[in-house]
Amino acid sequence: MQHLNSILMKRVVGYCIGLVVLILVVMLLFFSHHSPGSTISFTSPDDYTDLFNDSAKHKMVLYVTNVIKGKNPISEYTYDERYSVVVYKMNISPAPSLKSLITQNKKLLDLGFWGSSYDEFQVEQLDFNVNFGSITPADKINISFQADSARNIFRSDTVSSSGFLLNKMEIQYNDKTHAELMITKRRSFSKNIPMVLTLVKKEKFLYFVFLSPVFKNDLDLNDLPKAILNKNLF
Repeated sequence: MQHLNSILMKRVVGYCIGLVVLILVVMLLFFSHHSPGSTISFTSPDDYTDLFNDSAKHKMVLYVTNVIKGKNPISEYTYDERYSVVVYKMNISPAPSLKSLITQNKKLLDLGFWGSSYDEFQVEQLDFNVNFGSITPADKINISFQADSARNIFRSDTVSSSGFLLNKMEIQYNDKTHAELMITKRRSFSKNIPMVLTLVKKEKFLYFVFLSPVFKNDLDLNDLPKAILNKNLF
């Protein structure tokens, strides 16, 4: 009997050690994408949550909020278990409309982060890289991308939405020599990833809402912004 108990105890100890090792490996893989200049939170910023309508909130699950030194947070959500939703905001100077604030180029400027520090994290099929540095209000924002099938979905003075098959995107502000935010498909040899970018100008902030599939790339994203965003924004 004692011999049997000894065997069972060894197995339990072995399972416990294996579980601890597994947890440590998962934590190492997760935190390896975050530099010492960033931390994580499991709370959605209130103003990010307010972007979504009540119906969408019931299907929206926060994965993590990346709190990056010198920057506004970047929050990652999953909607309806099928869609990845990433929200980020930039401080902006007073501007009468999105048209006066935003320039979009279908030719990638390829600025990169030369001479600056940045943080990198993975969101489903995409890699996000954000530059470190203090937040200064932007009076000019340039969005350049390398993508196929680019199209405008809707546009107003305060909200716009565009879709494309993304290879790479760079967001630059105030004519800086480096990118503020860079997004690339994770697997360089894979097909371009469907994405819809919705911009929301609200008070002294410009909100970026990046929508893409979690797995299936044949999902139609065109109607998704109006399905999940607060009706008061339109």
